[in-house]
Amino acid sequence: MLLQAAQDGQEGAQRYRREPSIARLGELGAFSADTRPSALLLRRALLALHVPPAVLAWPRRFIRTPARLAQVDRFLWRYAFWSGVRRGLSDRDTWRRFSRAPVILMYHAVGGRDEAPSWYVMPQRRLRWQMRWLRWCRYRIIPLSELVVHLRSDRLPPARAVVITFDDGYADNYHLALPVLRKLHIPATVFLVSREIGGEANWTTEPAIAGRPLLTDGLISKLLDGRFEVGAHTRTHVSLTDVTDAETREHEIAGSRHDLEGSLGRPIRTFAYPFGDYDSDVAEIVRRAGFHAACCSRPGANDPATPLFELRRVEVRGTDPLWRFPYMVWSGRRVRRTPGKS
Repeated sequence: MLLQAAQDGQEGAQRYRREPSIARLGELGAFSADTRPSALLLRRALLALHVPPAVLAWPRRFIRTPARLAQVDRFLWRYAFWSGVRRGLSDRDTWRRFSRAPVILMYHAVGGRDEAPSWYVMPQRRLRWQMRWLRWCRYRIIPLSELVVHLRSDRLPPARAVVITFDDGYADNYHLALPVLRKLHIPATVFLVSREIGGEANWTTEPAIAGRPLLTDGLISKLLDGRFEVGAHTRTHVSLTDVTDAETREHEIAGSRHDLEGSLGRPIRTFAYPFGDYDSDVAEIVRRAGFHAACCSRPGANDPATPLFELRRVEVRGTDPLWRFPYMVWSGRRVRRTPGKS
């Protein structure tokens, strides 16, 4: 089994050099997908040490539980496959691009010194620390548009790439987030609710953000001059899976793009699902509306096989302890809890 898996991996890598589009298919495009963080850490460590797959097979004989045995076999198969991929690739950079896929970070509001941190409000001082940490660790911080261009053209994005996004379009994204990001030359994308620009967040009962002021047209223009990009977040921040009428879904999705392009005078190519709620029908409407990609709220890194209209993001919360941020950037995951909707 291990010999065959390693051979499959090596042949897949050799074929990739001839046909880059195959990275969208199967195991070759899913290094980190559907893998527990502990298993991902172990696989990366063993690959870094160049441990032969056969060396890992001997403990298998002592396992008696069928479920556990199946889990171990799955780990061994994937390790052997990726060991073969590494042998089949011609350069280290390509290997790193396969094994260290981009992570998209999702923020909402940013709070000043007098505001307590909360689920959806990140203190400015902590945002500053996080962005400085990314720079210090030499992560490649790229715009969302650059990531989408790579994926649409079957090119592997840079290794250890990170994308910064903000949902809803709160006014503090300009007043508090922009100064931090501009000083560190960090690009970001803000997803706007097109019919609520200049108003207040009226789609949630979360105390920290309910009624929170949103960006005005003037502030959005200044953001666009400060390394921010703009994406759509529907017209009214409605849960698209709760809307059963197809015409209303079209109105919310295509209409938001129409509104923003009309007011900003530039193409809008990315979309984010409000509340992270979507299904295959919603994703298809987003595609037909002319968007190039859409972000959801499922955690994980964005390997080449990640669907363009289901780009994964990890939510960064104002109540997260400092140690959790490096873990989320490394793994694209976080400890699960059930939030209120925003």
